[in-house]
Amino acid sequence: MHSVFRKFVVIISSCTIAVTAWGQGPQSSGFDLSPSGQFIAISVRNLDETIAWYQRNLGFVILQRMAAPDSSSRTAILTNNSIVIEVMQQKNGISKDDFKKQADFLWHGVFKTGFYVTSIQRVLDQLEKNGVPIFIGPVTDNKSKLKYFMVRDNERNILQFLESLE
Repeated sequence: MHSVFRKFVVIISSCTIAVTAWGQGPQSSGFDLSPSGQFIAISVRNLDETIAWYQRNLGFVILQRMAAPDSSSRTAILTNNSIVIEVMQQKNGISKDDFKKQADFLWHGVFKTGFYVTSIQRVLDQLEKNGVPIFIGPVTDNKSKLKYFMVRDNERNILQFLESLE
C-alpha cells in the first residue's frame, strides 16, 4: 500500500511540476488559448446527491436542469461564477469502480480535476468544517511552488485544490 501511495505522490508531483513548467515556457505555436474560465462534466450515480454535495461544500448553484425526453438521462449545470460543472445521471451508466478494479490513477483518461484557488487554507477549512475527508495533503511542493490537497466528492471523483506560492 505504501509503495503505491509513494508512486502516486511521485506521479502527482511530476505532473504538477510538468504543468507548472509548461505554463511558464514559450508557446510552440502562435495560438493563444487564453481561457476565461473552467468547465468540467461528470457522470454520476445520483444527480440530486451530487448537486447537494457541490452546493454544500463548494458553494455551487444550479444554473439549469434538463432531462432527456425518454428519461434516459438527467443533467444539471452548476456554477460558482468562475467554474461550470455539468453533472449528468444516465439511466444505463455504470460507475468506474464497477468498470475497473485498479487504483484511480492507473486507468486511462481523466482521473482528477484541479482547481487553482487564491486561499487553499480557506477552502481546506470549509471542507473540513463540512466533514469532507482530505484524501491527500495538504502538501507544500517548493520545487513547483505549489501547495495542494485532494478530496473525493460524493461520487468518489478526485478533486485537487492548488495554490501558487509565488
